[in-house]
Amino acid sequence: MNTNAMDQYENCPSYGSFDVKTFSDSPIPFTNNNNNNNNNNNNNNNNNNNNNSFCVMPSNYNNNNNNNNNSNKNNNEKLEPEPTLDVLTHALHTLYKSNDSHQRKLAEKWLILFQKQPIAWEFCPRLLLETNIFELQYFGASTLESKLKNEWNECNVEMKSKILNTIVSIIQNSTKLPICCVTRISVTLTIAVMYTFPEIWKNAIFDIIHLSIKQDINTLSLHDPSQNHFNTDRLLMVLEFLSILPDELKKQDLALCKYSEIQKELKLIIDKIYKFLLSVLFLPINENFEFIKIGYKALSAWLKYMLPSNGTMLQSCFEISFTVGQQKVSNNNNNNNNNGNGNGNCNRNSIGYPLIDSLALVLEGSSLSIEGQSNGSCYIEAFRYAIEQSLAIFPTFYNEATVMNQDDSKAKPIFNVFVQFISSNNSQLFTTDLIHRCLNLLISFIEIGSRETISLLFYLIDDFKTHTMLVQQDQNILKFFFLKLLNRFLEVSMYPNEKDYCPIENGTNPLSTSQSAQFNGVLCETNIETLLDDDIEQFRSCSSDCLMNIQENDIIPKSTFLKFLIEKLNAFINEKCPHWEQYESILYYIYAFSGGSQDGQLEYVPILLNIIPLIPIKSIPLIRTSIKLIGRYSSFLKTNTDYLAKVVSDLLPALSHVELIGSAASSLLSICVSDKCSAMLWPHFNQILDQIEPILLGPQKSNPSIVLVYKSLLHILHKVPINDLSAPFTRLISPVIPNITDHIPRLKSKDHYNQLLVQLSILYSVNEIIEYDEFATIGANGEFISPSKHPLYPFFQTTIPIQGQLLKHYKSEFEIIDYITTFYRYMMLYFREIANDFVDEILQQATQSFNQYPIASLLQIISSIIIPKLQPLTITNIKNSISLISNTFINTLKSVILATNNNNNNNNNNNNNNNNNNNNNNNNNNNNNNNNNNNNNNSNNNSNNDNNNDNNNKNNNKNSNNNNNNDDNNNNNNNNTTNNNNNNNNKSNFILDFTITPDITKDYLILITKILKTSPQCIEPNIISTICIYIIYNLTDLTKDKPTTGNCCLFLTNCLSLNNGKLQISDPNGNKVLEQIKNEMNALFESDPKHSYVLVYNILMNICWTPTSIQVTQHFSDVLLSFAIGYPNLLKLHATNILNDPNFLKDKQINPHDKQSFLSNILKSNSTQVDYRSSVRTFSFICNDKE
Repeated sequence: MNTNAMDQYENCPSYGSFDVKTFSDSPIPFTNNNNNNNNNNNNNNNNNNNNNSFCVMPSNYNNNNNNNNNSNKNNNEKLEPEPTLDVLTHALHTLYKSNDSHQRKLAEKWLILFQKQPIAWEFCPRLLLETNIFELQYFGASTLESKLKNEWNECNVEMKSKILNTIVSIIQNSTKLPICCVTRISVTLTIAVMYTFPEIWKNAIFDIIHLSIKQDINTLSLHDPSQNHFNTDRLLMVLEFLSILPDELKKQDLALCKYSEIQKELKLIIDKIYKFLLSVLFLPINENFEFIKIGYKALSAWLKYMLPSNGTMLQSCFEISFTVGQQKVSNNNNNNNNNGNGNGNCNRNSIGYPLIDSLALVLEGSSLSIEGQSNGSCYIEAFRYAIEQSLAIFPTFYNEATVMNQDDSKAKPIFNVFVQFISSNNSQLFTTDLIHRCLNLLISFIEIGSRETISLLFYLIDDFKTHTMLVQQDQNILKFFFLKLLNRFLEVSMYPNEKDYCPIENGTNPLSTSQSAQFNGVLCETNIETLLDDDIEQFRSCSSDCLMNIQENDIIPKSTFLKFLIEKLNAFINEKCPHWEQYESILYYIYAFSGGSQDGQLEYVPILLNIIPLIPIKSIPLIRTSIKLIGRYSSFLKTNTDYLAKVVSDLLPALSHVELIGSAASSLLSICVSDKCSAMLWPHFNQILDQIEPILLGPQKSNPSIVLVYKSLLHILHKVPINDLSAPFTRLISPVIPNITDHIPRLKSKDHYNQLLVQLSILYSVNEIIEYDEFATIGANGEFISPSKHPLYPFFQTTIPIQGQLLKHYKSEFEIIDYITTFYRYMMLYFREIANDFVDEILQQATQSFNQYPIASLLQIISSIIIPKLQPLTITNIKNSISLISNTFINTLKSVILATNNNNNNNNNNNNNNNNNNNNNNNNNNNNNNNNNNNNNNSNNNSNNDNNNDNNNKNNNKNSNNNNNNDDNNNNNNNNTTNNNNNNNNKSNFILDFTITPDITKDYLILITKILKTSPQCIEPNIISTICIYIIYNLTDLTKDKPTTGNCCLFLTNCLSLNNGKLQISDPNGNKVLEQIKNEMNALFESDPKHSYVLVYNILMNICWTPTSIQVTQHFSDVLLSFAIGYPNLLKLHATNILNDPNFLKDKQINPHDKQSFLSNILKSNSTQVDYRSSVRTFSFICNDKE
């Protein structure tokens, strides 16, 4: 439904105000009407009041559509209960107040269906005008808007005339509607005007405006406003309409709307629209504040869409806007605005200048509209006046809004006016000097602006290089501007200083054990929970990204920001600034500017490393930021050994602090990832490990950040000579093993589970970082050294059985399975020489685990084992594994289908118990019998039939039910039975939905394909043909999931390509098995033609009858091309019979020439893939466009 649109408007009553007392005590049940047999419609017709209608359909108007009053597919579906005001009231009450979820769903379905009915047109005015319940009124307004937007183009002339007169009747009687309903009706009116103006409703704009004035629009005076007389009861509706129309015209998202003709007609009357809006501004402000406010909004919208016809009118717009906008509201303004909208109270400050933000709204964006005008030069003088006036008056109002009132709602529009000014590329309007003045004014705004206000600059700065007038400014001016901006960023992005933080006693300093000078100074106690602010974090990220963009694009010298920040940091230290927040903010921006390219930055690193320890006051957030900053400078540290040792020594104590370990571990890893840094740290490895070993084995061992510490140490080890690796590696990793074995058998504690994940992550980090050097297996005299002598061999020997135990005990835990999978995949990739001794054990683990609980990632383990050269025992084991896995895979899909069918049967048995118990004993069907005349016949003929029957065709039902007893099919008898009978009798043996478990399907088919192309001797030939058969018979169901469609079609394409003889394996045994698989595929099609027929039929069904994406169509095309190359005679036989069958493309109205051309093209086995795809895609478009 469209009621959600209400949430876009403020001050709207919520559906929680829907009072139960409004309704009668007896509820009206909303039922599922699929089995409804009542064909009588007792509609409550309401005659629209057209007596005062001013919208007349021209007699010469021709409607291009010959449809009836409605064309929606659901319009003929019977509503039960029949719609009345009482029923609608109960439906909405049920939807928003009932505690019964089933009743809520039925009510929602009923209301959606009601909105699609022709009778809804008649109910809309009744809901709006004959009730005083807000929810009913809003539902009526939303329904009218939705129907108009979606159904207008399919209505005939008579219906369109009725609709227009209905809308006119509503707006003529809308004085008592709530303001939200007025807005929705205004949107509806806008859509109606866009569809009908000027061809049908010639004077639409003037007709609507005249609703709100008591005189001709031509007699309105801007010189003597006392001569203007308004009908204030309807003024709100008219102003809302005029504020919405230009925005909708700019969007251009209504189909078949003639926007160019509307624009052409509007140019003839645009000045009169402006004249009306300006006359509204002259109304007394105290009594008509809301009208004037909306008048400004409408004026702003029209200035952005279409300027007046000449500069004189535009000058008047600006002069009147500035005059009225600076009016001050008197102190005793407590009057209510009784304008018939149900919202009399004005939510505004009764003292001050309440229209300043509206004035800013008029100017905001209007300067950009001049660039799209062909005669823009005639407006220059008017715009110059507006700019000069803005420069003169807005600074005072901005200062009042920010400093005195802290009112961003007033400050932001003023700020954005000048952002728009400096964004302009119009050199006629904005001179270099004028841009400079605007920049200086913005600087003064920035210095006192809030975080939210100055965020308005982000889009401009991101796109700075495209603004030529700004780029042409003197670089010193731009440098001054951006440094002022950065300085304000520092101030508004500090952590909030809500209290004075007390120093911590020396004995409780968590970093007091450090001998480093970095942590000297007073450490303040802070509450981390209250300091972290998402708004600040987001602002910091956006602001630093913007300025980084300026730096990277050479708008100013690259070192400008960094130099400024370091100087400011040094100045604060020298002044002994007592606020740690200021230091932290500076360090954050230094951190931000130190990312990416560090050209010209490294010279400042020694300065930073020397002055950071001098900061006189510390806090946990400040230390954390300084630690993150240090991690940026690995490129400097790799050439400065002394600094490297000092920095690492400073980082290690922070690892013991729970609030610092994350940043410290991350920075340590950033340093150790550098090969040069890790090489320099290697001699100190044991010393480093001595210092942090208590951390690795202590309470922090379950902290995910500890993994980064292990990775850092592994990076130090990864380039160590192989002869020196064993001892430090064993010392580092050995404690991890008992941490894992402690969790066997399985422990239920969440903390223990998280600790296990951390330890497993450490294990796979070994394989990820340390690589097996095959050249290191050559001794000094050239002799071969067995992989079993490698220092990591005992590590795998120990951990592989442990992970096998984990697979047994945690067989359904995806996270643990994924960690183990990653470990084995990295092992096969980087340690294959060692892994060869363990592949059979790993294969057994993965196979058993998959058979117990199928998870896709387990198949990835087996796939990683497959390589061209395998030991005979491994080949045998893989063959057995694939047989077991294939059986599990098929049974898994079948079990899911069975469970789904049982659930459907249970649900439908509950819903249709009364209807089915007498007729369908022992019947497990889900029967949706929409033809009631066949109920008895169907029930008698469906005994013991485990089907899903959709009996929509009376003649076909009798035949299909008589011929398909005991057939485990999913029959859809909507098409002719001739084509279906060829494959339905056999499909029951191969029903399988590959889309139910798409991840398992994908990884299984990838595994089988890899075996087929790499080591076909590892699979039984009949497995390939069996999987192909299942895919062939379920091709029409694959389109439910695009990735699965692609995976299945790719597998089928590869299998069909075997017959072209292009695939060859280096292993003679592999080629022999490949020949057996090829023979299996040939026997599949040639010995039983029905399989090949089903393949061709299902592909053509998908191409011709199922609208899909281009990508999916290409997948089917590739399968058909492979079949054309491998089995050209079979394709010719079946494709010719299918396409020439008049029932196959029945109702498609396909040109015989197009069909014959398509048949000829798909039979060309020598076509390129591109040409073949093009032919298939073209015919698919032809077929599916004809529906």
